[in-house]
Amino acid sequence: NAAVTDWLPAFRPRLAGGREPLITLQQLLSHTAGLSYGFERMPDNAYERGGVSDGQDCVAFGLQENLRRLAGLPLLFEPGSAWGYS
Repeated sequence: NAAVTDWLPAFRPRLAGGREPLITLQQLLSHTAGLSYGFERMPDNAYERGGVSDGQDCVAFGLQENLRRLAGLPLLFEPGSAWGYS
């Protein structure tokens, strides 16, 4: 149950209300961290507007920039409270 920030200190996504919840490695691996994924999104969604790469496109920025963009978007749900493929 180690915090993701132990490895990625700058990766601190927030909930829609602005609160920064703890996200664990277990939640990331079990798809319960509150993140989303490209093929389950509707057009003109937050990830698209935020310029987040799904890893299947060719972008001119690296992983650190993509994590910064991803962390700037609200989580879909409280980590650990639901499942969503990410």
